[in-house]
Amino acid sequence: VLDAYQDLCVTGASKVDVVIHATVAYPVTLIDLLNSRLLPVCRDVFSLTVVLKSPSLRLHLVDCHRELFYEKLDDYDLFI
Repeated sequence: VLDAYQDLCVTGASKVDVVIHATVAYPVTLIDLLNSRLLPVCRDVFSLTVVLKSPSLRLHLVDCHRELFYEKLDDYDLFI
């Protein structure tokens, strides 16, 4: 999936933000791996944010993305 987002950088997107809502923390080694796989051309364009949420959200975790969508609706051209 990371490759597909990097393709957006390579094709000329000026800003690519990936926001992941999770109920468990991502290990530092995984975050380092993701950072090491970024193409140099994407380093100033691409950002990855992991937001920790309560495990009690369960199936309502999607609501966090919906809230973010409406908050940032005017800031972006494409939401995936």
